[in-house]
Amino acid sequence: MLRVFRELDIEQLSPMVRDFLLAFEGQSDFVWNDQPRDEVITDEIMQATKAYHLVDEDGKVLAKYKTLASAEQAAAGAKVTFQVDVDLEETGDEIPDEDE
Repeated sequence: MLRVFRELDIEQLSPMVRDFLLAFEGQSDFVWNDQPRDEVITDEIMQATKAYHLVDEDGKVLAKYKTLASAEQAAAGAKVTFQVDVDLEETGDEIPDEDE
C-alpha cells in the first residue's frame, strides 16, 4: 500500500505542534497525510507543507510532488510490480527443446 506523506518546514511549526508530532507520530519533519488530527494542528501542518512524498510500506520514498492532488493521483494509479531473483545451482542437465 502506498501512502502520501507531507514534508514539513519545521521552522514554521509552533513548539506545541512540533512537540505533539514528535510525541504521537515519532517525527516532525514528515507526517502521514491521512492521519486524523486536531483542527489547529492540521492547519499548521498544511501551512508548513513543503512537498508531498509517495512512500511504500517499507518507508521508501518513491516520488516527490508539489501538490497533494498529484501525489494522491499517483498513489491511486500506481501499479505494483515485483522482481524476483532466482539463484539456481548448475547441474549440467540441459532443458529439452519443445520439439524433442
